[in-house]
Amino acid sequence: MGRRTTRHESIFRLVASPAGEAAGQFIEFEATGREAVFLLTARHFANQDTEVFSDGRPLCRLLMQAEGGYWVISPPRDAAAHS
Repeated sequence: MGRRTTRHESIFRLVASPAGEAAGQFIEFEATGREAVFLLTARHFANQDTEVFSDGRPLCRLLMQAEGGYWVISPPRDAAAHS
């Protein structure tokens, strides 16, 4: 018999700072997979540099170019940039 595994639910946080603004908007949600990160970033933060956190840890930065239909995935900012 095969072994059943369940996917762990993570708490994701998307933080976007529109160009020229210091304070950004954020969305926090629970999901079992990272695909929701791409869907919500495209829906709410297109053309904005968006930081992605998973369970409180920096995961990456996303930028969805709406006019080109492609994603730019970058490493997270260093901890000093968050202070």
